[in-house]
Amino acid sequence: MESKVSSKELIKKISECVSICRSSFHEDYKYISIESFKDTQEIVITSFNIEVILIHKIKADVTKSGKAVVLAKQLLSVLQLIESDSNEILLLSKTNLKILTENKSFYSLALAENSIVDIITDFNKDYQNISSQDLSLALAKGSILSKKDSQKSYELGVFIEPSGGSTVFVSLNNASIAIAKLNSFIWPLDEGTFISQYTVECILKILPKDNQLIDIHISNQTIEIKYNNSYLIINTMNIKFPNYKAAIPKTGSRLLILNREELIRNLDIALVYNEDIIAKLVLINSEMSLEFNSTKDGQSISYLKINENSTIEKFEAKFSCSILKSLLSSHTSNNITFEIRTEKDPFIIRGDKNYLQLMMLRR
Repeated sequence: MESKVSSKELIKKISECVSICRSSFHEDYKYISIESFKDTQEIVITSFNIEVILIHKIKADVTKSGKAVVLAKQLLSVLQLIESDSNEILLLSKTNLKILTENKSFYSLALAENSIVDIITDFNKDYQNISSQDLSLALAKGSILSKKDSQKSYELGVFIEPSGGSTVFVSLNNASIAIAKLNSFIWPLDEGTFISQYTVECILKILPKDNQLIDIHISNQTIEIKYNNSYLIINTMNIKFPNYKAAIPKTGSRLLILNREELIRNLDIALVYNEDIIAKLVLINSEMSLEFNSTKDGQSISYLKINENSTIEKFEAKFSCSILKSLLSSHTSNNITFEIRTEKDPFIIRGDKNYLQLMMLRR
């Protein structure tokens, strides 16, 4: 391999590849492949783990085709240290990967003995266009409750399924549900699929941050995304997801509308005393209070302003302050609407458009 390439562009792409290399898993996941093609004058960089494959294509001045597989983090560290030394670098490989800068500095990295298997994929498929910003937002909001360390498989990520011409992203735990709707994308399958929280984080790191259109293809086993000569292939998981819809109250809701920042501020005060503190919202005679036991024998009370569009007159409910704060923190709207059926039913929480949460109450 003999290729001249922009150091800035190469570092950017290698950085994204390193972000999906998990050294805690199989040994192969520590490595990335760099392959140059003389006929197309490009370099192809590939990294992968058990859930995600990332392929980048970069234009380069290639005089000799070839391939090198090296430790991902080691290569990135060297490139970052020499970035200010050279706008372009020359990559050479035979017995090792050699990096030559414009001022003739010379660095060498050992090639991996176990070469990455070539990943063959067909990119000539039917794709849908979607805004990268819209996808990232729905994915981030819909996965807000997922964990990396839960004993319950369905809590380890986000469930994605069709919903009346739209796509919904759902995560849940034993106390709450988060549902984000993406109206601009039609899920093409009859059934939903599941991806892990780790995969969600990879997608959010790698997808373009601006509002550009990206191409996405869904199959029974993978989600494939194309953007800017890059390809992200996500292996989905076969996990039975609970029937979350059965937990959502259907009718008879009364509305309680509160200022989001004011409510979070008061929850923060309660959480100073205890991270697991249980509080109570009490509404009597148009006066709303947040009450909690701040000491063994003492109680603290703070008062909240009720929005004039609220339709509930009397209410009392116990809940976890930490859970409610985490749910509210994923919104950006000024006001939060609680839809309340009875004092025993879960809260339905609405704030941002196309975003719904459900929180179980304490008895």
